[in-house]
Amino acid sequence: MVFTAIPNPPVPDLVDGRNRAIGGNLRQYLSSQGKKMADTVRALALAHTIAAPAYGATVQLDLSQGGIHHVQATDGNNFTIAAPKNPTQLATWTLSVDNQSGGAMGTVTFDSSIQQTGFTAPGAGQRTTASFYISGATHYQKSPWVTV
Repeated sequence: MVFTAIPNPPVPDLVDGRNRAIGGNLRQYLSSQGKKMADTVRALALAHTIAAPAYGATVQLDLSQGGIHHVQATDGNNFTIAAPKNPTQLATWTLSVDNQSGGAMGTVTFDSSIQQTGFTAPGAGQRTTASFYISGATHYQKSPWVTV
């Protein structure tokens, strides 16, 4: 979504009907409110964007890339979910681990900054998902792991 500046046309004065241009202070206020709204829209769009971090021995989540992180495990090797980068970008995020290995998936370990419980590797062709919220440098599990 692209926001473009709109020229400042004269605005009718409600008292005597004369046309007056918007004053500098009001223009500045409206511009700052428009920027805040644009930032909010971007944050909401980011919260629903699906990121696909690179799969490997260490999977690095970058929370500035989206609010949903879909990891696709393509082999039976063990891997680690590292501490997410850019945690101030979102208040919550979701992790989805998809077993595309065609068999048993390797063991998944989590960085100590990710406080989670009950993760069980999904079976072949299944996906396990949970959401987290950010408090300081710690990511707390907000929902139980669900496998489908």
